[in-house]
Amino acid sequence: MKLPPLILLIISIIIIIAPLQCLNKTELTVLTLARPFTYFYAKTPSPDTITLEAYQSLKERDKLKFLEQKTNELTSEIILLKNENLALVTKLKSVSDFRQIAPSGINIKENYHIVLAEVIIKSDVSAWRRSFLVNRGYNDGLQAGFTVVSGKYLVGKVSDIGPSTSRVQLITDPAFRSQVMILPPLEAAVTDTASAPLTGANLPGKKADKKNTPAAEGKPRPNGRERQQVCFGVLAGISFNRSIVKWVSRELQVSNDWDVFSAPDPNAITPSGLIVGTVDKISIDGYFYTLGINPAIDFYNLNSVLILVPKK
Repeated sequence: MKLPPLILLIISIIIIIAPLQCLNKTELTVLTLARPFTYFYAKTPSPDTITLEAYQSLKERDKLKFLEQKTNELTSEIILLKNENLALVTKLKSVSDFRQIAPSGINIKENYHIVLAEVIIKSDVSAWRRSFLVNRGYNDGLQAGFTVVSGKYLVGKVSDIGPSTSRVQLITDPAFRSQVMILPPLEAAVTDTASAPLTGANLPGKKADKKNTPAAEGKPRPNGRERQQVCFGVLAGISFNRSIVKWVSRELQVSNDWDVFSAPDPNAITPSGLIVGTVDKISIDGYFYTLGINPAIDFYNLNSVLILVPKK
């Protein structure tokens, strides 16, 4: 039965003018209601099984055909189990890798509960938004703003919550904001140039000369590494799987290939030292630098993530 054109027009107008948050909550609610049916369908037994008496009554040719079919089904099940086992190993490794960021000064076990979530929908209804849906919601203790990671890598944060599904806003989403720190790579030990002019090898976009650079002396940095200079800025997404860091002071030195990490969070929502990516472009914006960031992780190949629930 076709709907009258006037009704279709009214529905289209409602969808266009409805706030994005309402559409997000509607999508999460529909997915929550549909999940029990998908689970029941997945657990429904196959109707192709036959009894021993029925099998013995088959002709030899039909028996061979039946056995061949069952062999193919068992082979498919073995492949499926191997894939599930590999997925479990990957999840365990992700949790193990995340716990190894303790050198950044945050006791993970004492400060966070770790919720493992499956990515169920990777696409967006908007061409400008960068997010995906996971199978955890406020029934699992989640709240908007909680940090989402994959091993040692920062993925994004929870933006919209449903009973058992949530939307994760990626660090490439234009609405994403988080404070980060920018540090020289391990092999480039640089001196503090807070008041030094940017000339020669110190110009943005050029690597430091390792032969004329003294050894790094400073406090331990993320992953237990010694670095001297730290720049701070605000991480934001620009879509197209890219991010930028804004408000980096031009009084400090910064170059391409420098590493970007999550900065210490006074509210303990995001641990410091999570890997964000590397600097691959530097532009001047008044008294500040704007840095182009190449994210360190391929978000759309993620099948599972970790959501950090602060204990306090």
